Amino acid sequence: MLLPVLLVVTAGVQAPVARAHDPSTDYRWVGDDEAPAGREATLTRAVSSVWTSDLQAVLTLAPELLGDATTVAIAPRDARSVAELPAGLFANGNVYEVTLDADREVVGQLDLAVPHDATTVLVSRDAESWDVAIAASMSPGHVSVPLGEGGLFLAATDHAVVPAGGASDALRTVVLLGAPAMLLLLIAVARRRRRSEALEPVSP
Repeated sequence: MLLPVLLVVTAGVQAPVARAHDPSTDYRWVGDDEAPAGREATLTRAVSSVWTSDLQAVLTLAPELLGDATTVAIAPRDARSVAELPAGLFANGNVYEVTLDADREVVGQLDLAVPHDATTVLVSRDAESWDVAIAASMSPGHVSVPLGEGGLFLAATDHAVVPAGGASDALRTVVLLGAPAMLLLLIAVARRRRRSEALEPVSP
């Protein structure tokens, strides 16, 4: 009698898009009510790092290469508003546009928080095409990429990502389909028990 219940539950779980990484529930997306933060700042040899208030983006420049003042800006962009991604890759978080106003060459690093484990980091200088970042590093919940000039930066994954609400929709499906099946199972068990009790011989 357990087989129908297991089949119903399995069907509910498989409803969302294919394999997805575990999402971070507190990631801020462009377009949400709690939109991700941007930041503009002037970096010097004394202060060579800047981060957004939600800590989804941290930019650090090598202080020994900074001039008197380097203005930087970090702005989140909707991943759906930029160039198409290379085949087999999916946007893993927001696009971050970095602008550098420096009077000399700079060397640094951009760290981005991501909602899913990343496969790679993409960089665009012209907003029309993407290149795979060289020497990018990935860790759970974060990606890091060397920074020498501005551009668009986007973490990417080779797994389809479950849309917002996908997991809860699946859970609702399981509850809606599994609960009636469980109820029918309990009713059937109760009826069988009553029949067996009715057929039992009465002791003299």
